[in-house]
Amino acid sequence: TEPVSLVAARKPGGATALRLDRFVRQPVGPLSLGALHRLLQDRLETVFPRRQIVGMHRVSGGNPFVALEIARMGLTLSDAERPLAPTRMEELIQARLAPLPSDLQDALLDLAALSHSPGDRCDLPRLGPAIDAAVIEVEAGDVRFAHPLFAAAVYGSATPARRRAAHSRLA
Repeated sequence: TEPVSLVAARKPGGATALRLDRFVRQPVGPLSLGALHRLLQDRLETVFPRRQIVGMHRVSGGNPFVALEIARMGLTLSDAERPLAPTRMEELIQARLAPLPSDLQDALLDLAALSHSPGDRCDLPRLGPAIDAAVIEVEAGDVRFAHPLFAAAVYGSATPARRRAAHSRLA
């Protein structure tokens, strides 16, 4: 008898099991240039020249995750190598994952095979580099990827044999 509200998101054209005719749709557009500037300044604690913010906005389409990854990639490159942005999302994600130590791969794959993991079941010191790189985060005792695309990239890049081994470890 009580009213119920639900906030859900889906990509345009994505499949859904919900009857969408019974929902009020509120499209979420891209971040404005000003909002993107504030996001980058707040999250990365740095100020970018307007030219770079305009370029990041253009390439990211106002998508905050993509813009943050572009900016992070720019912060790790020398000024001589600093491209405004790669054109593919996979390149951004791989650029964040590539510097992580190779001995983390099994731990990251195990985490990717789960939606999250209780912190007491993880070797947090071992995961330190991934936490420091903001690829995974610890919140309320749970360990999870900072964004689902990181988990998808780790899981998707593993061979079928490595995936089976991860599932065996988890079982």
